[in-house]
Amino acid sequence: MVRCSSLPLATVCPGSVRRDDGEIQIDPVNDAADVGTTVHFGLANLVRGIVDATAALAAAEQDFPSVDADEVRPLFWAGVRAWKEMAEWFDKPQSEADFAHGYLSGHVDVVDGRSTRNPVALVDWKTGRKDSDYRAQLFGYAWLLMQDDRKIESVSASAVWLRTGEIESYTVSRARAEEWYAGMVATVVNWDGVYHPGDHCTHCRRNHACPAQTALVRRDVAMFAEGGATDLATMPGPEFVQLHLKLKGLVTRAEEALKSMRSEVKRRGGEVDAGDGFVLHFREEGGRRKVDAFKAWPILSDRFTDEELCRGLTVSVSTLEKIVADKVEKGKGKAKQEFAEALEDAGALTQPTIEKLTYERRK
Repeated sequence: MVRCSSLPLATVCPGSVRRDDGEIQIDPVNDAADVGTTVHFGLANLVRGIVDATAALAAAEQDFPSVDADEVRPLFWAGVRAWKEMAEWFDKPQSEADFAHGYLSGHVDVVDGRSTRNPVALVDWKTGRKDSDYRAQLFGYAWLLMQDDRKIESVSASAVWLRTGEIESYTVSRARAEEWYAGMVATVVNWDGVYHPGDHCTHCRRNHACPAQTALVRRDVAMFAEGGATDLATMPGPEFVQLHLKLKGLVTRAEEALKSMRSEVKRRGGEVDAGDGFVLHFREEGGRRKVDAFKAWPILSDRFTDEELCRGLTVSVSTLEKIVADKVEKGKGKAKQEFAEALEDAGALTQPTIEKLTYERRK
């Protein structure tokens, strides 16, 4: 079964939705995903008509108290504005509808239930940034909806990008949906075994175990071993740039591979026998010493002047901004901004410039 949400990546590389026997499955958790979950929760209650927008937001923040409200609220209110414009497309809007037919399954944010309209509308809220082609996901939802109700002849499928206000819509007839589904089965379900690595691999849940990624790491390691002695001073520009890009790719894939190997060693019980009397295992060592600033403050203030003390301290601006925001219930963003402005006015906040080697089109 292929999930519609995986189709943007699966249509580029069908290998992304395959799993080898015994393969570790990784589903990373991050702040952006938590923000998206909270916004979807609030908009679902709004669409159901259970509560008004303010109450829907309050309920979402109550259910997800650890999520940054300053991130959630702009996206939620963007969804409220969009829904005011789109609500008239729906006779009986339903939230969080699940479908499964054939080789596909999907979770649709908003769908018009038991509608006699033509086309029938569905909406997918997008809280992230538009970093891929989501046409296949929307076509998948449209096909599922038509399989669920054979009376539906066309579907209007829309993705609403809450960060930008952009709406991406497709009107899909039954014939067009069936043609798309047949193509999806031919390329994704009946995969030819060819991987298609690229920038999209960063978002793939299989990048830690993908055979193509492993092959690329081996290639890059061999390239680096052979090209390490190259004279950079005499290397032509195009060759120099390509070597730089390959080495950057090598570093990225090497870091990903090492992270995956740590996970694999843990899965094997924390130790791997090298077969030559050595083992690869985890060993606890003493880390860097840390000072509890609160407990140490009386000692530090007694032995050092303010100027001397400042030389031994490092201040985390982001940590202090979080503390400032936690002190107020509303206007967290404004509180952080006022704090930063106060530091700037005192000449205490500086931001040095750095040189970053960047590959981009000549301006």
